[in-house]
Amino acid sequence: MNDKIEQAEVMLSNLLALQHPTESTFIIGHDDVVVTLRTAVEMLIEEQDRRIGSRHID
Repeated sequence: MNDKIEQAEVMLSNLLALQHPTESTFIIGHDDVVVTLRTAVEMLIEEQDRRIGSRHID
C-alpha cells in the first residue's frame, strides 16, 4: 500500500478512536476533527491524482 494511503488510514482510525464512549461527540476539539478529515481527504486525492497521472505516462 502507498504511504499516503496508509497515513490517511491511520489519521481516520485515530479519529474513530477519539470518539466519546457514551456521547455522539469526539474527545478532541471540533476544529481538530475538521482539520484531520480535510488533511486525510487531501492526501487521498493527491494519491488518486498521482495514480491517474501515472497511467497516462505509460
